Amino acid sequence: MDMGYSAMTLSEIARRAGLTTGAVQYHFGSKDDLLLEMLDVLFLGTSFLAPESETEASLEGVELYRRCEIFVERSMHTYGQPNYFLIWEIIIATRRDPALNARVAAARNDVVAEWLGRFRRLFGDLAVPEDEALELINFVNGHLRGISLLNRYGPITRESWARQRRLITDALYSELSAFASGPVLESPETNEKPADKGEAS
Repeated sequence: MDMGYSAMTLSEIARRAGLTTGAVQYHFGSKDDLLLEMLDVLFLGTSFLAPESETEASLEGVELYRRCEIFVERSMHTYGQPNYFLIWEIIIATRRDPALNARVAAARNDVVAEWLGRFRRLFGDLAVPEDEALELINFVNGHLRGISLLNRYGPITRESWARQRRLITDALYSELSAFASGPVLESPETNEKPADKGEAS
């Protein structure tokens, strides 16, 4: 992206990748198609790959706090990786091309739908309305994006990352506990039950 999207030609992309222009066109068709494929890989390629021990079937009966931890940990696979900032570079690069920008916006809508599906797979036992689920997803991912940005201006220590992750997990757990049936389990970190929604803090 050092040349800028508009100045970068398909032949230059092929040259830098050590490929022929024909090979790149064969697989991707156009520069715009290649860019959208990159977005798919960056958004979804590694963002929610569950270890074999934590498939949806094995999550049955897992405590709510642990599922919140899993959601935050998996979100970090997208928003904690250095390549995440390529997403913003691509989005910014397309802002002057309305047609391409519309395709990027549509791709993002697909990503939002995918994240919502992943949320439902982890928290399917909770009757969380779609608008609130999306708000919680945006809350988690928005905070991780901000932490990742800070990390580029001076490495955040492992201890700080762990604390930030715990704070995000605690907040998600507090919100989702209001939708849980039965007694609310205590957070293992704070040993305190989160306040119910609407309760004065």
